[in-house]
Amino acid sequence: MTPSGEQRVQDFERAWRGGEPPAVGEFAAGADAETVRELVALDLEYRWRRHGAGTGDWLGPEWPPAVEGYARQLAGLDVSDELIAEEYRARRTWGDRPGAAEYRARFPDRPHLPARLARIDAELAREANAAPPPVGGRPALAAPAAPATQIGPYRVGEKIAGGATGTVYAATHADTGAAAAVKVIHPHLLADAEARRRFDREARLLVGLDHPNVVRALAVEQVRGRSAVVMERVAGTDLGARVRSAGPMPVPAAAAVLAQIADGLAYLHACGVAHRDVSPSNAMLSPDGRVRLIDLGLAKRAAHELGGSAPGGSHSSWVTPSGVALFGTPDYVAPEAIRDTAAASPAADVYGLGGVAYFLLTGSPPFPAGSPLEKLFRHLAAAPPDVGLLCPAAPPALRTAVARCLAKSPGDRPTAAELAALFRQFGGPS
Repeated sequence: MTPSGEQRVQDFERAWRGGEPPAVGEFAAGADAETVRELVALDLEYRWRRHGAGTGDWLGPEWPPAVEGYARQLAGLDVSDELIAEEYRARRTWGDRPGAAEYRARFPDRPHLPARLARIDAELAREANAAPPPVGGRPALAAPAAPATQIGPYRVGEKIAGGATGTVYAATHADTGAAAAVKVIHPHLLADAEARRRFDREARLLVGLDHPNVVRALAVEQVRGRSAVVMERVAGTDLGARVRSAGPMPVPAAAAVLAQIADGLAYLHACGVAHRDVSPSNAMLSPDGRVRLIDLGLAKRAAHELGGSAPGGSHSSWVTPSGVALFGTPDYVAPEAIRDTAAASPAADVYGLGGVAYFLLTGSPPFPAGSPLEKLFRHLAAAPPDVGLLCPAAPPALRTAVARCLAKSPGDRPTAAELAALFRQFGGPS
């Protein structure tokens, strides 16, 4: 890169870090190819990082930021394997965490790309207990902040999960030895005051909930001036892993599991809470057969909208990033939540429960094929095959219940409480 190119890149990054998102086309005009590639890589990182902070503002060049969009905007841009890998790294670190299969489908004529993406996955796995890695060794937007070795009376151990707003670590009570889990906000969100407020609201929300089929929060502790949620550590396997390893569940076992999920959702809805990410991976099955809804990181508390009374009488709005383009998992998201994230409601959770039922009974979600975008279009306009075609053992009433859950109109779906009673009719040991 020429000295003038290096200066352009420095000025470009300075503008981003100063809070004034620059136009990549202006900085790229007349620049050499290496400088343009570096500018695009930076722009990709900062736009996905901005999205990860919960602003929901992509700021172009298209939604979502992708190398193809830059190629249309910047004549002569070389969409190299390296630049594609930069997009992949940015999304895996700050965005929607795609799989390498999506990139193999998008770029089928790149024989060396899969190996490059695998190296990125390995690098990120090694750095999983650290702050999200900056591209090219540049400083992060917010200073890294590893969790304390002890939070309140809890000793913190290894990372066990990550979500939209925070990282979950294994923990042990220093006096009793009881196992727990501690969730702390992602380091890259610390500079965002609104993101911190959302996390605090989520913490208070979780502590107010108490139901056998919803993960229980034990306490909210303060560490380095930020909240940390201490939760029960749920032993067992999530339903997605259970079905992938053992295949579809028999009807009685699936119905018993579904009844418990419906019970948990009915409780949340009565408290004025929508989960907004009901999926197999967010339901844990313990060895004793008990099921718990986990990861309320996308939950919304709005008793004035949902008709219930939130724990503690609070009426908070979004408890996690409110501006991202889509909440939930593409395989299980309700049509109305695709059109308008503000439409997330108990009925949208019931749609997700219908998708989970379909998955437990058949081994696949309602629309298993295609890209995430194609799946969203199918949720909006297509009817999934009757669950009985893939699970002949499903009784007609159960097949009808699943179809009603997956109705396009929220008003055509049953309530979670109604589903709990119905699923229990077909239940058996899980």
